[in-house]
Formats: sequence, structure tokens, C-alpha cells
Amino acid sequence: MVSYTQKDVKIVVDGADLFCESAAIKYSADITPKSDVLGRSVLSFAAGGPTNGAFDISYPLTGADPISSKMNNEKTPVTLSFGGITVHSGYLDSYSFDCQAFKPVIVNATFNFYNGVSGNFVGASSSVAGADPLVVSDMSLDNGTVVTADKIRSIKYTFNSEISPRYVVQDTFNLSGVIPEGVNSADKRVDASVTLYDYDMSLPATGLNESFTFNFKDKNNNSKQSYYIDGQINSKVISSKVADVMTSDYSISQGKLGGPQVTEITTITPTAGDPGSTILLLGEGFDNPIMGYIGEYECKISGSVGAVGSSDSVNIVVNPEIVSGFKAGVAIATANGFHRSTVAFTASSGLSL
Repeated sequence: MVSYTQKDVKIVVDGADLFCESAAIKYSADITPKSDVLGRSVLSFAAGGPTNGAFDISYPLTGADPISSKMNNEKTPVTLSFGGITVHSGYLDSYSFDCQAFKPVIVNATFNFYNGVSGNFVGASSSVAGADPLVVSDMSLDNGTVVTADKIRSIKYTFNSEISPRYVVQDTFNLSGVIPEGVNSADKRVDASVTLYDYDMSLPATGLNESFTFNFKDKNNNSKQSYYIDGQINSKVISSKVADVMTSDYSISQGKLGGPQVTEITTITPTAGDPGSTILLLGEGFDNPIMGYIGEYECKISGSVGAVGSSDSVNIVVNPEIVSGFKAGVAIATANGFHRSTVAFTASSGLSL
């Protein structure tokens, strides 16, 4: 019998090797018992739904994290491999880490999948180049009003999405081999828990808005990975215990991903359109666009960024699930910040409420 260790498990995410402290892949069948007419004896089991699975990984943050960008595009499938066992359509379900002083940053991520697995396990070593884990002590925290660098003791960051597969009803429905035509994404959110050396309990009924950026740096003080919080403080807890100082725990909820607003979108063309149509955005600083928005509706990036006169440009596609008559401002999340337009876009057609 051949036995393997962690070093024999090669983890690959979208074609890139990833050094993981731990990894697990699980695959489940949804079965329903078939009973006799009296319901007293289980005669056999039948498929009660399609198969599904999850891919869990835990890894140290060593630089710019390619998985963090999946939070903006959670409906875009990701290819995952666990020692040769391959998942071709994984979707980011959760992403989290806990920042404690003097400790490395360990990311925990889970991908859900619905298309089954392929291949067989083959022991192989990873070709990941050596890199030092980023340490919380080298982190900087910027622009906070309540959460400031001189008060903070720890941060916990958690992203969760609600992904569900979308199936087509067929004349012959073979549950053992059915493949979803795509996925739907309901609400997604970021929750941050921060522990501060602060003793203020004031909190309005609407919560308290707070925004800040925390940057993880290498030992040479070069910024490698940053995260942006912009949400509402919804609870405060002051606590004390023997042989420790008093601290306050603040909970912050955030509904939309992005970065700090850096410039406005100067022009949107057209200002009305149908689901699936394209909107041209003009402004400045549109480097590395991640996702567009019409209100809370996510809109995919379409086409390359280029210059139109003295302005940068980018195209976004109107979300196909937008409600007819919906009117809201347009925004775009980029690597260097969050851009908004004061001009609203109106959906000329779409879903009916």
C-alpha cells in the first residue's frame, strides 16, 4: 500500500500552483430513501438531486492573492486540481482570514462545484517558488475614522456568497449526469470584526458608517495585498477579563465590494438600455477593471480599456437579470479604487416584479 504526505499533493487553481497548509475535496450524492407503501421499511435509495461538492483550501498569504479577485466575479467558474483530481467549474463560496499581531496571514477559501470531478490522484510535488508569508505586524491601516492604526488589536475579514446552480428541465432527466447551465448569485457580503482599544458605546439606529484600507506589506515595506472595508458598524461590545486589558469588539457589514472612491465617471453612454446591452464609461484611472455596477446589479466588463480623447474608457454589459424600469447610478471597481457616476442609467426593459 502506498501512502502519501502533504508534500505529495499538488494544488492548482486556474493553472497556477498554490502552496496550501491544508486542502480537502469532498463530493456528495443527494439520495432519498425508497420505502414500502407503509413507510416502515427502506427498500433502496434513489437520486434526490444532482451531485455536488466543495473544495476547501487554507494557505499563507505571500503576496498579491489571485483568489481575492474571485470575490468580484464569483459566478465565473474556476478550474481546481487536487493532485490530479480536477474540478472544471468551481465557484467561490467563502473567503476569510484572521489578523493577529506578529502572526502570518492564513487565508481560508471554499469553492463549491456541481459538475462532478475528473482524473485520478497522482502524487506530485508543487513547483511553487519560495516566498515569505506576509506578517500582520507589517500591515498598515489607512483612512479609518473609528478604526485607526493606534487602536486596533485584531481584524477578522469574511466574504460569503450565495451561489446556486441553474438547471434546465429536460425530457430525459438523468440526475447522475446532469450539468447545470450556469449559476445564480444572490446576496454577497463582507463582514469584518475588529477588536480595538476603544471604549465608546455610542451607536445610532442606522449603524455607523466606517471605511478604511489595510495593506499587507513584505519585509521591505512594499505593499503586496490590500483589502477595503466600507460598511456600517452594527454592534459594539466592551469586555474585560482577568490578566488582560479592556477591549471593544466592533462588527462591520459591507454589501458591495470595491475600493475607496478616487474619481468620478465623467460620462456614460447611453443612459438607458436593455439587458445585455453595452454601456461606455469615460473617466480616469480605469486600470485593471474588475466589475461594473448599476446600483447593486453586477455588470461584466466587456472590451479592453483604451483612451478616448483625454479620458480612459471601459465597456460594461447590463446585467441580464435587471428589473425593467430600474434606475440607479453606475460604478466600476478597479485595482486602484472605486469610481462612481452622478448620472443614472435606466433599464428600458428587463424582468417584471
